[in-house]
Amino acid sequence: ICGALLVFIHLKASSSLRSEFTQRYETFNGVLARALVQIEQNTDRSMLNAARLMQRHEAEYPGIGTPGLKKLSDEIGAENVFVADQSGKFVRATDDSAETLPNLLSTCAGYGTLLQPRKHRAYVTSAIARGGSGGAPTKSLVVSNQAGNRFLQVAYRADFIEKTVLDAVAADPAVLAVGLYAGDGTALGEFGPAVTAGSSAQARLQWNGKEAVEYRGDRAIFTKRVVLNDPNCCECKAIQAKGGDGYAYILQTAVSANVLASSLAHLRTAMGVAAAVAVGLSLALSLLISHWLVARIERLRKVMNGISSSEDVKIRVPGEGADEIGALASSFNRALERLEKSQARELRNEKAKLTFRMTSQVAHDIRSPLAAFNLLETDLSGLPRDRLRLLRAATNRIRDIANQLLNQRPELED
Repeated sequence: ICGALLVFIHLKASSSLRSEFTQRYETFNGVLARALVQIEQNTDRSMLNAARLMQRHEAEYPGIGTPGLKKLSDEIGAENVFVADQSGKFVRATDDSAETLPNLLSTCAGYGTLLQPRKHRAYVTSAIARGGSGGAPTKSLVVSNQAGNRFLQVAYRADFIEKTVLDAVAADPAVLAVGLYAGDGTALGEFGPAVTAGSSAQARLQWNGKEAVEYRGDRAIFTKRVVLNDPNCCECKAIQAKGGDGYAYILQTAVSANVLASSLAHLRTAMGVAAAVAVGLSLALSLLISHWLVARIERLRKVMNGISSSEDVKIRVPGEGADEIGALASSFNRALERLEKSQARELRNEKAKLTFRMTSQVAHDIRSPLAAFNLLETDLSGLPRDRLRLLRAATNRIRDIANQLLNQRPELED
């Protein structure tokens, strides 16, 4: 019973530890995902304010050159600032790379609607994407200028990814690495003590689309889809960051499975100690019960030996009860009662038989002199009549007594 109970407790506790471990880091992923979404939305608002400032500046200085853009970029805290004409061709950029940039409308034809007089399409944000040649991840916002004949774009480094993830990693030493990926699997940032330099720029996420924990050696990998319903992400579809459930990233956290293994090892140790204690208690209880049973059987044996040696069937076996030994003692006592009654009956029968033999012998002994009296009766015919009658009466009485003794039969008990 103890063994079965310990096995059941171990299975339940192991399942509970695994469930707790999984729930803990799924919650970790969920909290981190919500933090990233909130910070990205705040970044969108900051970029919009910067774009509004750029609109006013471009309206005052329509022909602003690269030096002016660099100064404006520094003022608004942007990574880069770009200006493109109506056809989507970049004409100026803070990093002097306007002529090398791909056409804005080729990236997303939907940007063209920004030049139309529609207030609710006043700006478009982009998804977080890694810069060229494996650069830092950036996020941009595109608006039209106030004249409605040019595109203005501000790009910001997505530094919040690194800061937020590193803070989360520092809060839990079991977290080895946290990575944020675009919808197409491109790494946007991977951070943690287990991340080697340059690996995040080359690694590409391999994921089957299911949010579940996966164990790889000494690691547990938790993957979560981070959904941000942003209808203004024009290029999300192009970079496969937008699916049926909206604009989304993929968050993947690698946790040391040694945490779970250590908990399971402690559980096994505790169960081992409990098993040893249970075995000790079971052994002690078994010995106690065995000693108690043997002692009762020994008392029963001594009583039976006493009855056997003394032939006194009036002795009774002590210790009757509801258990097996008590039932055995009751059976012995019932057998002794029957034996006692049988002996008493046999004794009475023997006494009756002895009495019958004695009376038969007496009757036989009486009949022998009666025969002599019968012979003398004819010789004593000369006696007086009254004396002869008295003699005959006495002889007849003796004969009746002898016959009565012979006719008595003993009543034997069955």
